[in-house]
Amino acid sequence: MAWLTAILPAAALASSLVGSTVPPYPDGLKDIGGSCIARALRGTDRSCDFSIGILADSNDVPKILYGSRLAGRDESNHALWTITDAMPYPEVPEGYTLAVASCQDNGERDEGIVAVVRLAETEWLTEVLWIRRYNFGTKKFIEHPSAGVRCINEGWGL
Repeated sequence: MAWLTAILPAAALASSLVGSTVPPYPDGLKDIGGSCIARALRGTDRSCDFSIGILADSNDVPKILYGSRLAGRDESNHALWTITDAMPYPEVPEGYTLAVASCQDNGERDEGIVAVVRLAETEWLTEVLWIRRYNFGTKKFIEHPSAGVRCINEGWGL
């Protein structure tokens, strides 16, 4: 099955993941990070019902960005996720970073935003190259305007 990730274009691979429950991840892909989307900020009591994750190939090259919903726990009490939407990992040119669940929209925290932002020596990164937002109603990534969006610079001040 590892050959599948080598020959399928990223868009087709992403589409094939929707509806699957992970882990385990498809052969040739591994989880390299992501973030729970804190629904508690939206008035619910469960802070990790949804997440945004990143899958990479065996060389740690990011390939897929996905949104998911908590599907339960395995016998070791590790979270299981049902992928509700997936897309090819966006291009992140040198001098930029992918901000996941660390942005604000017009001053309001919005952990559903995923954005490619230019790095700068500031607390907030405001130059957005690419942006999507995970919509809790449709459980899909949607286009989102970049005006008024800023993302925390997690390396600022270090």
